[in-house]
Amino acid sequence: MKTLFKLLAFVLIIQFTSCEKDDINSVCNGNCTTIKGKILRADNSGIEGVEVTFSYVFFAPYSYRRVIAKTKTDENGNYEMQAFIKDSELGTSEKFQILVDKVKIENSLTANYLKPSELLQEIVPKIEEIIIPGIENRNEIISVPNFKIPYKTDLTIKLNNYISIVPTDSFGFEHRVEYGFENQFILCKNEQSTGLNSTFNFTTAIGNNRVRIFKWKNNVDTFFIQDISLTSNPSNQIIEFEY
Repeated sequence: MKTLFKLLAFVLIIQFTSCEKDDINSVCNGNCTTIKGKILRADNSGIEGVEVTFSYVFFAPYSYRRVIAKTKTDENGNYEMQAFIKDSELGTSEKFQILVDKVKIENSLTANYLKPSELLQEIVPKIEEIIIPGIENRNEIISVPNFKIPYKTDLTIKLNNYISIVPTDSFGFEHRVEYGFENQFILCKNEQSTGLNSTFNFTTAIGNNRVRIFKWKNNVDTFFIQDISLTSNPSNQIIEFEY
């Protein structure tokens, strides 16, 4: 009996901490919000047939998602949909979510492009997601930032002269690349030095790259960020950092 009560309690917790409602069959006949955007490759060719979902979301005190509208991109990568926003969902403090089908995107790319599966998966930010801040008026036109897939290239990072003084010392980097929705940097590589000198060669993207170097040295934590622009494949670029 005690086990049954525990199971019921667990089910109730799941129900009250996460909820999703599907309203995609509700057609907006007036006073609609327009959502539009593009999904492109680096050569500006559109990716056709990618499903795009528009939802109202909030995350506290529990997770809730109301799926409002869905559509697919045309042959030029364009999408547009109409949605009806409820009174309770209007306001600057509310949030909406655009979700794209990254599996379809993955399968539409040749080996010249950096594919979603070649990046590290995070809880935030997600490759396939962008959060749109509050909508104040129903008749707004929401222009979603373009979703763009870059060409791939390579990069070499060297971490030099790492000598551990105390057990908590460390020397490493986190590498991100501008990927998907404009101005969104996605985690590409995360490594730590394992010896005096460590070399890491890895696949990244042509375009804007960002390296965060972190050092924990004799109980003092320091870090800095360096932006890099890669323009060719192979890049033949080597970046070195000293401990």
